[in-house]
Amino acid sequence: MAVTLKQIAARCGVSALTVSDILNDKPKPYAATTKAKVKAMAAELGYRPNAAARAIARQRHARIGVLEHSFKNASWLPQALVEGMLDGCEQAELDLSISRSSEEGFSDPTFVPRIMREWCVDGLLVNINYAASPALDELCQQHGLPALWLNCQRTDNCIYGDDRGAARALTEYLLAAGYRDLRYYGGAVAMRENHYSKLDRPGGYEDAMRAAGLEPMTILTGSGRTETDLRAALLGSLGGERPPVWLAYSPAELSTMLGLLIGTEARVGVDLHLASFTASGEMAQVCIAQMRQPLETIGRQAVADLVKLIADPTRRQAPSIVPWALHPGDLA
Repeated sequence: MAVTLKQIAARCGVSALTVSDILNDKPKPYAATTKAKVKAMAAELGYRPNAAARAIARQRHARIGVLEHSFKNASWLPQALVEGMLDGCEQAELDLSISRSSEEGFSDPTFVPRIMREWCVDGLLVNINYAASPALDELCQQHGLPALWLNCQRTDNCIYGDDRGAARALTEYLLAAGYRDLRYYGGAVAMRENHYSKLDRPGGYEDAMRAAGLEPMTILTGSGRTETDLRAALLGSLGGERPPVWLAYSPAELSTMLGLLIGTEARVGVDLHLASFTASGEMAQVCIAQMRQPLETIGRQAVADLVKLIADPTRRQAPSIVPWALHPGDLA
């Protein structure tokens, strides 16, 4: 972990601002002994300044912004993601601002200049869960505002989790444990909320099943399938030589399945098993395995990627695709 200005300041008994001034050789009237003490402690701790971040701090605002969508389901900003971004900003010596806009704002020619003027940001993390309006990307490029898209699949300048790889890894893990009756339940892609995970999670599951010579069984409610169909499928999957495992798109789908089993004789963990995808381990107690998204890692990497874009505004960088983490449970 990189040494921060706050750590040096704590060791020297001064403020982080004082440490920043001294290490950046700013012409301020600090005592020679204080300067020597700060520089000696920085060397002792192995402090290495971030060259790109220092260039930003000296020439620009030293602040980046997070752009949210005003439609509540179009942006997702959990606390762990914020913590990761704050960690990244601290390491790069940047401030972080968060604001939002409606869809209309993304195509307004005055929108990006207003962001740059009123927010005083050097770069933008666009936190929109679906393919954002091309107009916003064009406006950012036109006005020289570096932008990185969060949680959105694009050909460049973006960061997102490897949902397809996560689903494939979870399915392969269960297959290796001897389970063969694996089924997937999730929601269909909605017109307004066409997030890539709605396709990539069932896609990764189906890839692994077919690679093992097995036929996938995918139920997507909202695509002509109802919860009545799901309940019939849940109860119809019971009674095999080994209990089936149902892979759920998220904890919300886990809750739906558990609710549909109320009043039946089916026992989770005995007659059937559950596995899921989650951000923070919700409902782990009912799952034999989970894939968890490393949100803090994504937040830190997003800031680091944006800093590179700010240092070179003409840069078009390849997507950062972050793997999920497997959390095994009790493979009964």
